[in-house]
Amino acid sequence: MQNGIVRGKRSKGVAIILTTLSMSVILPLIGLGFDVSTLYLIKSKLSAAADSAALAGARALAQGANPAAQSASAVTTAQNFFNANFPSGYWRSSGASANVTVDDTSTPNYRAVNVTATVQAPLYFLRVFNQQASTINVASKAGRRDVILMMVL
Repeated sequence: MQNGIVRGKRSKGVAIILTTLSMSVILPLIGLGFDVSTLYLIKSKLSAAADSAALAGARALAQGANPAAQSASAVTTAQNFFNANFPSGYWRSSGASANVTVDDTSTPNYRAVNVTATVQAPLYFLRVFNQQASTINVASKAGRRDVILMMVL
């Protein structure tokens, strides 16, 4: 009897074994949670940048003398907005790129700006399984309806 606690011969060292076994499960879960949280933060920022690029591109469809100039203006504006809203190296990501296209043929009097963005997000704890990075893709679309307005006096 030690300090009022009765211990049997077989109960010594059980806490160390149970702690070791539980840590072998808890530590990988913490690492996976950290990697998934990092991926979520990068994807939400990338999605916001793609959305803002699509909206700015759709708004820029009104700038230009002809449809070709308007499409070029929309692509340039969308690329600028994407680059401004997704900083280089955000959470140590790399290879951020946005592909901007203007669709003006599928629906009459309606033009859409499509933005697809891609980035390589680093993985920290999943490197144990030889996974260095994960590719994140997002797509965004914004449209503008051309209005033919005639005023009769």
